[in-house]
Order: sequence, then C-alpha cells, then structure tokens
Amino acid sequence: MYKILFSVLLIFLSGCSTGNGPKSEVLVSIPPYLYFVEALTDGLIQGTSLVPMGANPHLYEPTPKQVQQAKEAKVWIRLSDSFEQKIEKSLKEQNKELIVVNLANSPDISYIEEGGHVCEHGHHHGECKDLHIWLSLRSAKIQAELIAKALIKAFPEQKELIEKNLPILKNRFDETDILFTEKLLPFKGDSILVSHPAFGYFCRDYDLTQLPIEIEGKDPLPKQLNAILSQAESSNVRTVFTQVQYNNKGALLVAQQLHLPVHEIDPYSSNYLENLEKIVHDIVEP
Repeated sequence: MYKILFSVLLIFLSGCSTGNGPKSEVLVSIPPYLYFVEALTDGLIQGTSLVPMGANPHLYEPTPKQVQQAKEAKVWIRLSDSFEQKIEKSLKEQNKELIVVNLANSPDISYIEEGGHVCEHGHHHGECKDLHIWLSLRSAKIQAELIAKALIKAFPEQKELIEKNLPILKNRFDETDILFTEKLLPFKGDSILVSHPAFGYFCRDYDLTQLPIEIEGKDPLPKQLNAILSQAESSNVRTVFTQVQYNNKGALLVAQQLHLPVHEIDPYSSNYLENLEKIVHDIVEP
C-alpha cells in the first residue's frame, strides 16, 4: 500500500512540474499587458490582470481577493489610473520588494493630454494624460523595453530569455506598424467615431481623427450630441467603434442617423496584435 501511494505521489508531482521551474507572478493593471509579459518570457512567467476582460478600468473596484493576490506579485505594470491609486499604498506597505513600472511616467513617450494636446514634462499621476498608450505600436516598443527591464530585475534567472525576446517583439511591432501604415495611407485625414476616446495614439500614428461621443467622461447632453452629429456630417467618418465597457447609445444614434457602419471593439483585449489588426481591418473595409 505504501509503495502504491508513493508511486501515485511521484506521478502527481511530476505532472505538476513544467520542466522549466515554477511560474512567477507579474501583476498588470489591464489585460493588454499580459501579451507583453507572455511574449517576453515565452509564458514562463505568469501574468495576472487587476481589471478583468470586459470591465471598465475607469470605474473598476478591485476585490479584496484580488488585492490579496496582488501582494504576492514581484512586478506591477501600471498606468496611473484612478483605480490603481486605491490599492497602491496597501500594496507597497505589504510588499516592500514590489517592483513598480509606471508606464505613464516615461520621458521617452510623447503623451497626449485629455484635451488632445501633448503634455508638458512635469505632470504626475496621469492627471492630464491620455493613458491609452498601448494602442500605439510605436510607443509599445518603449513600453516593452520598460517591462523587460523590470522583469529582468525581478527574475534574473530569465535574463537571457527576455533579452533574446525583446528585439523579436520590437521587430514584430515595427513590421506590423509598417503594414498598418501602408493599409491606412489612403485614408489619411479621415475620421473614426468612438464611444470612448481610447484611440488618440492610434489615430496620431496613422494621421486619422477620432470623434468621441463621450465628453469629459460623461454621456453627451442632447445639445452636445447634436453638435457631434453636425461634426460627423462634415467629417469623412470611416466607421463607428462601440466599446463593450462603455455606453454606446450616442454612437449608435449617430451611426443610425448618418448610415455609418458599426463595429464593436474591446481596446482592453489581451489579444493585443489581433485586436489592433481588427481595428485596421474595420477602418479599411467598413
């Protein structure tokens, strides 16, 4: 009997082993950065997202269980969003060795103000910045470098792997960016109508204009909606993007009035490149 139990235990333990050592945890604030962690580490380092797929990060409240799990992470990849500030103090107090990567504070990224202007240096905590920086492949290369640096610091045993994968990932971003540029060149100056203004960096990269329905984080009043409708009529709007996390009534109303095609997009999808490819496809072939 003891021999049988011992044999079963060995089988169980060998089945639990990956052959590459135990996985370690990295906390990301939003799902797109799971792609970065996966690509840089070949999936050997496990990433978890504070905000689940389909949730609105601007309104999300982390659960006590999530906060407890986050305290065990070695790296936190964050963006200075409001929901992060609610747990920041607790995480830092109870996890003294936590390595925090704040992607909203890189001097190498040209941030956009919420009003559409470039932020001056010296702003802190994302109070003026459009934080949707992952939707730009050009700034994604900078973000990948910052994430890779933090991962190497936290997991030095994976240094060689991460340093090998970083240029591969950046090259993948470059090649995809070139392809997007070619596809979107005929539509330079055109517009996309969006429920929530998440596409500022994407539009800047490809000389497009985003027309948001949402005004300062709120649904538009009837008078404001009429102004948006008038603006959309005078712009060459390629498509309307609704987003699963936000109220899409205004966008759908404008689309109906102007007979515009509608596509649903999740800008926070963890399927990072596939999601960007879908955005480009829906603009090119609305």
